[in-house]
Amino acid sequence: MREPRRRWQLDSPFALIQQIRLVHAVAESSAEIAVAADQLDKFSILRERFGLHLAAVRPDDPSLTPFVTIDHKTPSTALGAIVRPLIFPRAIVDHCRTLWPAARAHRYSFAGLVTDNRRALLEGWMAGRADGSRLTAKTAFGDFVRRQLIRWRGADPLRRIGDVTVWSSERGRRFPTKSWDEEYFQLLADSEHVLCPNGDYQWSYRFFEACLCGAVPIVEQESPLYEGFRYRLMTEARDAAPWSAADAEHNYRVCAARIVVPVDELDGELARLATLSEPAVRAVP
Repeated sequence: MREPRRRWQLDSPFALIQQIRLVHAVAESSAEIAVAADQLDKFSILRERFGLHLAAVRPDDPSLTPFVTIDHKTPSTALGAIVRPLIFPRAIVDHCRTLWPAARAHRYSFAGLVTDNRRALLEGWMAGRADGSRLTAKTAFGDFVRRQLIRWRGADPLRRIGDVTVWSSERGRRFPTKSWDEEYFQLLADSEHVLCPNGDYQWSYRFFEACLCGAVPIVEQESPLYEGFRYRLMTEARDAAPWSAADAEHNYRVCAARIVVPVDELDGELARLATLSEPAVRAVP
């Protein structure tokens, strides 16, 4: 007889990608995962693309939330005794690998919100300042870069500035595309290098997403989080190192090992947490 599935609820108001990815990862375990009915729409694209199944919470479902700790600053994601910088589902990591093309159409790319600070950083880097700083002297190309970044701020179409593809977009801030944006990940996979300015802190989701998609990240600042990866700094000369398949494969393997928790490890930890949970975890036929 098949052993009944344990049922847990995650009852947070989901706002961070760290939370969304964790829910998806835990749903790959042998347990049934439930979220509040008013939160289910946030996962709609993941349901369509990856077949993610989430149930709606019932009043007596035991909560997994007390065993979850998410620190966005570090970052750190913890499920009981399992602690990783980020926890991604295997389905997304595997899917990103299928997006890799035979040839990459974009040499450099940036996709995301172009804030004032990012615009200054990007305009300096694209205009050839090796230190990635804001332009202090006017040049024809520098003026062109500045005008284009100002004009395209908040716009959605892809634009090219020299050999850099810029997609100024707020899609990553809005649900349900915040949970999964296929066009964004395809752009990363079509790029040799991805520009990764800092996010809210001195790291960026884009770094890990680029690694999964085979693009070599170019970061604003180094971070202990990036140790072991092959990446470049925006302070380096733009053509310091060409893209290589070896670097891409290395980064993918390192990234997958760090952010994917094997299903048997998830199952084991959920079984342990079930012994600590009150009331007893519901069994689902």
